[in-house]
Amino acid sequence: MNRTTPPTIKKDELKSTTPKMPVRLSSSISNLIS
Repeated sequence: MNRTTPPTIKKDELKSTTPKMPVRLSSSISNLIS
């Protein structure tokens, strides 16, 4: 079941865990995850 989960959840989790993260960092992470 974990394998079928899309990467969108990971993105949401990252945002939830680091809501204070700057937009620049968020973009960098998004690019890395992509």
